[in-house]
This record gives sequence, structure tokens and C-alpha cells, in this order.
Amino acid sequence: MRRVCFITLALGVLGLGVWRHSGLEANTPDEKGFFLPAASQALPNMALREVARYDIPMLDGAPAAHASFLLADKSDGRDRLRVFWFAGSRESGPDVEIVMSEFANQAWTNPVVVVNRHTAFRELGLGGWIRRLGNPVAWTDTQGRTHLYVVATGLGGWSASRILHLVQQPPSTTAVRAGQSEVLPFKPQGFLQLSPFFNLSVLVRGAPVPTQDGGVLLPAYFEVGIKYPLAIRLDANGELVQSRDAVTRMAGNLASLQPSVVPISQSHAIAYLRDGSDKQRLRFVQTIDGGKSWSDVQDADAVINPDASAVALRVGKGDGATGRTLLIHNPQTSGRHRLVIDGSQDGLHHWKKLATLEYEPERLDGVRFNEYSYPSAVVIGSQLHVTYTYQKRFIRHRVVVLEAAP
Repeated sequence: MRRVCFITLALGVLGLGVWRHSGLEANTPDEKGFFLPAASQALPNMALREVARYDIPMLDGAPAAHASFLLADKSDGRDRLRVFWFAGSRESGPDVEIVMSEFANQAWTNPVVVVNRHTAFRELGLGGWIRRLGNPVAWTDTQGRTHLYVVATGLGGWSASRILHLVQQPPSTTAVRAGQSEVLPFKPQGFLQLSPFFNLSVLVRGAPVPTQDGGVLLPAYFEVGIKYPLAIRLDANGELVQSRDAVTRMAGNLASLQPSVVPISQSHAIAYLRDGSDKQRLRFVQTIDGGKSWSDVQDADAVINPDASAVALRVGKGDGATGRTLLIHNPQTSGRHRLVIDGSQDGLHHWKKLATLEYEPERLDGVRFNEYSYPSAVVIGSQLHVTYTYQKRFIRHRVVVLEAAP
């Protein structure tokens, strides 16, 4: 009897999802594509020069740190750099919290807690019960609001995750004029409704990509037994676009996850996928219609990478002649004890190592997690900012100047 009730409930939930889906319109062919920022200087030949290194202060009483995400914006009228990560006793621990620090006067501020599972539950009620928190990603909309998306599990492991959406209002005009940086609360808005079947098993890691309509394309991935990447359309308020194809499966195999999406033009973008199969290399997929459909890239040069998160971004002018794609990843077939920056003109071929961020032997005495992993990166002016997990003990920040090579 109990099994019959469960099956009936599951079919009912699935039926409601199908009914809702059938009532939505598909994206129209003339929907606007990716928003590209103003082009920076052309860099036909690029050199990287490190100018600064910081170890970001950790939260008191939290010995573990992982999965940092850098956010650069002008939400208070100036170039602003913040970093989010999860901190606690260990990864997936019940005490893990999402914390944030800001880079001000060439130093990182002491971290503040953005959300923990208890505050989210108080805000959202019974449906907001969370067992543990994971990867954060963020973007700032045209009204100056910061949208934060956090992996949040209920029962089960990471495969039982949902995406929690939080919003922080922009700083007040008074604070901006006084040169103050307000730390306003992030208010939970609820979970993105992405799946008709209990809305489970969708996680985030890659940076949201701005679109012409004021929203973003949010890279995500499905993970229950199999893994595959997703492209999620969010509107200018950070909510799921009410369209039949608002959630699109990318290409790739059934072991690919954590896409990092790099727009080349308004319609063309390349995504770089972590691959959990035995290939030990990154996978490449692309779209030529603004993210509505994706296909595998068959002729890309192999980029060795273990089963580890990577990040890619475009610098210089967007066209193939003067732009460059930078790829930050672990360059060996096993382990995460090396971290490098590679560069390619078209983002698919002729990759060249431009810099080494970390290079350690495979094992270090007395170090439990000998890894430098989960990089995040942004460009401000001529500077590339990179953060990454340092041995799961803290987050390291490197500043590299982008220069034209002689």
C-alpha cells in the first residue's frame, strides 16, 4: 500500500510538471542572445605577469574552505570585487555556511556569513529545510541587486540537490556617497523550479553569462547516477524564464558536469566541461544560436584534466584575431596538485601554457588534501584575478597583469 501511494504521488507530480510544460511557449527565434561587455585592448600575443598574492582570511572556527566564486561588478558605483565560498568543519558538513569577503584597499575584509541552512529554513518555512550547502555562484543585475545561487541538499547526497536563490539589494545612495560598503543581508527567495520530479538533482558551479534581455544563462548540471550539463535561462529578476526551453540540456557524454561558458559573439559560445569518465580530459560543446541548442565539438585539441572543475573566460576583443580564451585547470591525469593557465586564440585549438599558479609534488607530508582546485576568475581592466581552493584550508587570490608579449 505504501509503495502504491508513493508511485501515485510521483506520477501526480510528474503529471503536473508535464501539464505546466505543455502550457508554456517555446523561445521565439528572434530572442536576443549573449550580452558582450565593451571590448578591451587587443592582445594578439599575450604575456602574464603576477603582481600580487593574497590568502583570504577564513571564518573563525571553520578549518575547511572550498569552491570560491569571484564576482566583479559596479553595484555601488565603483569596481567592486567580492568572493563567495563555503566554509565549515569539512566539505558537506552540516555546519557549512556560505561566506563572503570583499577586496578593499588592497586587502580582503574579514568574511561575513551570507547564509546557513538554519537561516534559510526560518525564512522559507517547512519547504526550505536544508541538510547541507555547497557551491555558490552570483551575478549583479541592471538594478544593482546581487543574485546568489547556492547548491542545497535535502535528503541524500549531492545528487539530491536543489538550487537556492537569494537576493541582496544594492547599497543605499547615502552609503555610496560616503564611500562606505554596506553589508546588506541576502534574502532567500526560494528554490529554482527546474524539474517536475521533486525538483532535485540540479547543481551549479560555472559563472552566469549575461544575456541581451537583462537576464543570464546559468550553467548547471544534472547528477543522479549519470551527469550532464544544463543551460538555464533566467530573467532580469533572476527567476526562471517562463518558456518551454528555459532549461536546455547541453551536449556531452553522460559523465560531464560543471560547464564553464564563454561567449564569443551574441550567438556563439563555447562551454568547457569537467569529464568524470576515464578520458581524463576536458570536453567542449558549443552553441551558435544563443544557447537554445548545443552540440559536441569533435575536432578540438585535447586538454588534459583530471575529474576536476575548470574555468574559462575571454579576454581582449571577442573576435578570433585579437581575443584570447584563458583556461585555468589542473593539467595532469590524476590529482589536483598543479594549477595552470592555458591560452588559445579560438578557444579550441593550439593551447599554450601561459602561467603556472601552483606546482607541488603529488604528496606532501602532513597535508591531507594536497590540492589547488576549483578556480574562479574575472578580469578588471588589464588585471586577471583568480581565486582557488588551497589544500581545502583557505582560499588563495592571485592577481596577474595581462600584457602584450614582445
